[in-house]
Amino acid sequence: MSDTGKQNPFKPDARWLILLPALAIVFLSSVDLTVIAPILPLILLDLNINAAEADRYVWIASGYLIAYTSCIPLFGRLSDSIGRFRALMLAAALFVGGSLICATAESLWVLVLGRIIQGAGGGAMLPVTLALVADLFDEEVRAPVLGIVGGVETIGWVLGPMWGSVIEQLAGSWRWVFWVNVPAGVLIGTAMLRPAREVAANLVARHRLDLVSAALIVAALATITTGLSIAETAAVEDGARALGAAAHPLDGYRLPLILAGIALTAAFIFRQVRIPNPLIPLHLFRVPRFASAAIANFGMGVALMVALVNVPVAVAVLVSAGQLSIVTAQLLAGFSIPMAITALSGGFLVRRFGRSPLALLGFGLGAIGYVLMSQWPFELNYSAMLPGLILAGTGLGFVIAPLADAALQDSTDDDRGISASLVIVMRLLGMTLGISVLSAWATGHVDSRLRAIDIPPQQDAETTAEYLEQQESYLFDQAIPITLEILQTTYLVAGIVCVVSLIPAFFIRRSRK
Repeated sequence: MSDTGKQNPFKPDARWLILLPALAIVFLSSVDLTVIAPILPLILLDLNINAAEADRYVWIASGYLIAYTSCIPLFGRLSDSIGRFRALMLAAALFVGGSLICATAESLWVLVLGRIIQGAGGGAMLPVTLALVADLFDEEVRAPVLGIVGGVETIGWVLGPMWGSVIEQLAGSWRWVFWVNVPAGVLIGTAMLRPAREVAANLVARHRLDLVSAALIVAALATITTGLSIAETAAVEDGARALGAAAHPLDGYRLPLILAGIALTAAFIFRQVRIPNPLIPLHLFRVPRFASAAIANFGMGVALMVALVNVPVAVAVLVSAGQLSIVTAQLLAGFSIPMAITALSGGFLVRRFGRSPLALLGFGLGAIGYVLMSQWPFELNYSAMLPGLILAGTGLGFVIAPLADAALQDSTDDDRGISASLVIVMRLLGMTLGISVLSAWATGHVDSRLRAIDIPPQQDAETTAEYLEQQESYLFDQAIPITLEILQTTYLVAGIVCVVSLIPAFFIRRSRK
């Protein structure tokens, strides 16, 4: 409705009345992208999940990420087809329903199901809100408002770990992290009812939803992520792995799943270049500056998720159950608070120093931070652990604004909303695929290292019970250093990813010409 030559039917005050509830649920859903980080050890404990089964419980995080990522392009087009009102209400219902399932889950796979439904609703809100901005605001003021939407989404996932730890500490249970979404989502959805109807009355559906493309991208993401998340382990005769961990239910299908995911991705790309209204306009990736920003965002997503998932795992093997939440919250605060500060200040610094210098500084600091984290001691030591977290968080916060600005620089008015969405999609893909690969690698290496341990033989004077107790103690004493050593390697990998990301970060200064 804001096309040149057409009068915008919405009064200025009414536009914000329509947009603010949508922004609120965008924030709430982006918080849940990372809220799992500080409460993950408590979930494992409460649901009796073996800490050695990382390739299974990683789906608590990656299930949400896959659904969130898939629904960004899907619901952008769906809202064009069924209208913003119906798309907003459907997204809010999915998010609230998924949160309810998570809050009441009594098993890992029920929790994963809830996270997938919750993620679908959360990811749906972002593109619908971006499209809503294009409907409500004229061209001359549209870009700053799009920036506000992106900023709200970014600050949400940056603050997610602190949000989760505060709620868990106040309520005394990780389940309340999900319970609070239910009344909040209902209230926000109710607040959207009247203004959303006004939007529906003024807007006309403009595109048909390409269900084939939607099915291909969802299937591709789910299949390839499932394959990448399966650890390569050698099960013993009863099917168990080291430390009593159960074998992955899809053991033996790792390569077929990865190949199927690649084939589905190729089919999706082939379809996108052949249809007039693609779900994802791939021509944007031919713009050098946009492509550079997208690749750098992928690298940032990989590095980010390493800290958010593996720091809580390290805490889980270092401290007692009673300290899990508070220690995890303290360490992640050292990561997320500096990130929030530099993310908020990044927009102003871009104008002063330019995109590329700030992004290069950010990835450089991130690399140094992760290298310091790779040298962590095998004990809880705040003075040794916090400097790396602070540097890594500070650096990753600095890169957010310049990468977003670069992606939007060469976008036309018609592409600006999808450009903003795709930048976020690339970061989410990095988070999803990165943590799947690293979790599978870490699980497999922990398993193989523990199997190689030479357990002392039973002594003549020992009873069977005494020997089994000694055997368990010996394995436990070996397992903690091995687990922490492998976690150190994942931090080093994240540092290398930051170094590699310096290359595309350098090229975001260039224009399309």
